Amino acid sequence: DNFLNVQLDFTKTVVSKPSQLFQNTPNPFKEKTTIGFQLAQTGPVKIEIFNLQGKQLKVIENNFDKGYNELSIHKNELNGNGVLWYRMQTLDGIYSRKMVLLR
Repeated sequence: DNFLNVQLDFTKTVVSKPSQLFQNTPNPFKEKTTIGFQLAQTGPVKIEIFNLQGKQLKVIENNFDKGYNELSIHKNELNGNGVLWYRMQTLDGIYSRKMVLLR
């Protein structure tokens, strides 16, 4: 019998979770909603909110820390209603979701 001397070294394994964009809560919303997101690394983030025709309603650009972050959006910041969508651009990708604003 031939046996191979196999050794596993887990000390150098780096598992990097990609960033995530979570569903806003509450959804649908009337007054205010919160958008949560998880970043794989500290860096610049751009969050845009659009109506279904593609018109940009709001832009937030800032540096955020690695880990969980959230933003609150008030209805008065958005010149629109009904189904909207929001997009987050990070160093590792672009993520998007839909939200519903009730007037």
